[in-house]
Amino acid sequence: MPRLTAKQERFVQEYFKTSNQRKSYQHAYDADGMSDNAVDREACLLLKNPKVAQRLAEMQERVAKKAEVTVETISEMLDQAFAKAAQDDKGSAAMVAAAMGKAKLHGLIVEKKEDVTQRRAAREVEARIAGLLNIRAEDGAGGPSGRTEAGEGQRETVPTVSGHGTA
Repeated sequence: MPRLTAKQERFVQEYFKTSNQRKSYQHAYDADGMSDNAVDREACLLLKNPKVAQRLAEMQERVAKKAEVTVETISEMLDQAFAKAAQDDKGSAAMVAAAMGKAKLHGLIVEKKEDVTQRRAAREVEARIAGLLNIRAEDGAGGPSGRTEAGEGQRETVPTVSGHGTA
């Protein structure tokens, strides 16, 4: 592992989390009086520093190995669950559930959710709202101010601002 200064290490850690060189530099160094261009230039130079680049590569390699081990481990657990299923029906369901839970925990499985909300055109929504407001007005609610105006055979609710007439 290359020997970095405390600020370089802080920069590397922040950059590893965010992949944002400007914010990482600002987090690690006193960059209050620097323009964004100056910060970007310094951060770029820092990323080209061989020691910093090597440290980033080491961190990426460590994460990659951890992910590989996790995938291998979960695959082995699933293999064991399937082998056990051939012998005993009772324990395999719990083993599969545990393996799947662990896979989700590590972000290897992402549950997809489908949006089943019916999409409607703006005119359709506006017509529905107007219809509901008319029903309220006919029931005596009369909208927020209690006033209604007739228009082409329909009653339309007219909002008012207190003390200012109609809005």
